[in-house]
Amino acid sequence: MTDDPSETGTETETSTPGTDRRRVIALALLGVAVIAAIVVGVLWWGWFSDHRRAADRDAAVDGARQALVDFQTFDTKDPEGTLRRMEGAMTGDLLDSWQKSQRAYTADRLKERADTDLKTDPVVVAAAPTEFDYDGGTAKVLVYSVVKSTENGKLAADAYRWTYVVTVAKTDRGWKASEMVPLQQRGATGSNDPNTPATAVVPTADAPAPPAPAPTPQGGTP
Repeated sequence: MTDDPSETGTETETSTPGTDRRRVIALALLGVAVIAAIVVGVLWWGWFSDHRRAADRDAAVDGARQALVDFQTFDTKDPEGTLRRMEGAMTGDLLDSWQKSQRAYTADRLKERADTDLKTDPVVVAAAPTEFDYDGGTAKVLVYSVVKSTENGKLAADAYRWTYVVTVAKTDRGWKASEMVPLQQRGATGSNDPNTPATAVVPTADAPAPPAPAPTPQGGTP
């Protein structure tokens, strides 16, 4: 007896209740897996974004610290290195202004003291961001530094305290200073030990301040 093909096909395509349940379970598990993958992806992206922002913020603070150190480092025996460090610390309008007028002023100061082995050694004691714009690639950083100096190998008795708000911008050379605003003018003196509080005494002829580069457009010298 020959089987009817149409009957055979019908029997093959007909689903049983058990098969339907397995399909439903499989689809449900697939949906759960997709949702879990989406949740994990969202959480990972959130963590990655936060981590990237934090890393950029830390880099901005480091850039501000380094910019102030470079701008406050003065060496009469290495005038070209001094000018190169200062120039490399800046960007934008601050760099333009410095190149147009203040670079020559600083070069003249170095030349005036060429017969003296005068060096400044700035140390950043603390730095903290006050503003950070991740998307805009800018930050404002409060930087507190102590500048020690030596003349002909002799360490000066006093150090000078500085507090600056350094605005930095992200460039292809890293984070560079686009503005430097002194909050504490030169004049607070104290021991060369950075941990010793400043005496807030304006230096006199007996306690000269270390030579500074040209005044910044914001009205102070580092």
